[in-house]
Amino acid sequence: MNLLAENAGAQIGILFLIRDDKLLAVASTGLSSNITFDSAINPEESDISSSSALNYVSRTHNSLILENAQEHQIYSRDLYIKKKPSKIIALLATNKTRTISRISLF
Repeated sequence: MNLLAENAGAQIGILFLIRDDKLLAVASTGLSSNITFDSAINPEESDISSSSALNYVSRTHNSLILENAQEHQIYSRDLYIKKKPSKIIALLATNKTRTISRISLF
């Protein structure tokens, strides 16, 4: 995660894996908050990542790169984006046609 975040110019990076239809945070870099790894995380209720960015990449299967997320009306209402850095990169990793992970970089 450190190398991925560093190459993307991000200060924070989180790797989410999907297991049994649940989103699990399994690795991170740059987080000051203490999160429990391998426990289910609901992005809508969590303040460690942008739920709207994760939902977008899950729904469209496209990567998302926002230079200033607060300028985009769709993302400006996201609780994470309101209080955190505005640059966001969200990626989806797939194995054949099945989504296996989501990556958020801030």
